[in-house]
Amino acid sequence: MCAYTIPVLLKIEGKQKILEFGEVEDLLKTAELISVGPCWCWKNEQKCDAPLNVCLEINAYAKKSINSESRREISYYEAIEILKKTYDAGLVLLHLMITLIY
Repeated sequence: MCAYTIPVLLKIEGKQKILEFGEVEDLLKTAELISVGPCWCWKNEQKCDAPLNVCLEINAYAKKSINSESRREISYYEAIEILKKTYDAGLVLLHLMITLIY
């Protein structure tokens, strides 16, 4: 397999930031509501063996998704256990996911 770079004169700016465990832990500590559900990537692509129910959401976004999707409310302590599971599996939490909440 070969890879080629083809210049297209298009600038793409990523707004994602990979969060450290402590940063996510702090967000979860201050969250009024936490939910968990299926990983969007796995649910749509099904091309990996990563854990499935590890997608965390907080506050207003969590409330909305609990009412409309296959998600459930969880405690801070359960969220931390899920977070540990995602890190052990080599998954990361992107800041982009967090900014969707506000």
